[in-house]
Amino acid sequence: MGQKILWAGRRSRKSFLKYYFVSIILFLISVLMLTNIIKVPEFPYSNFIPYITIIIGLIPMIFVEIKRMFVKYYIIEDRVNIIIGILKKIEDSIPFEMIEKTISNQSFFDRILKIGSVTVDTGEQKIILWKIDHPKEVENLIFKLRRSAWNKDTGNRSSPPPLD
Repeated sequence: MGQKILWAGRRSRKSFLKYYFVSIILFLISVLMLTNIIKVPEFPYSNFIPYITIIIGLIPMIFVEIKRMFVKYYIIEDRVNIIIGILKKIEDSIPFEMIEKTISNQSFFDRILKIGSVTVDTGEQKIILWKIDHPKEVENLIFKLRRSAWNKDTGNRSSPPPLD
């Protein structure tokens, strides 16, 4: 990228807790079957059921990690940047001086987990930083950088337009 990265992030693992929960439950069930605490009915190939359960339990975890790998968020010296994809990459960015407003969104459970989404809006273009850790801190960083970028462009003659 060549420029200094001020913040880098991905979607938080906390936003995928339900998938991790399912994986852990399936893993525990398979361990209980392997230790014969849970009895598996006898039929041909019934001894493979615990191993199949482990494989099925890995699927949600693999899904989560692949989904996290595909999207990266960056705040660079002069813009907010999002890169989507592994093989084919799509990069989108918004310079700070074009930002009209930022919106922070947290549900009740998001506040408990300290995650949330930050939308950066120019009026024509939006970048959404989905379910990131500490969204208020990221929003405040964007606000500070937007203010300094706007002051640099205008020679500090007046304040930037307010963010909604």
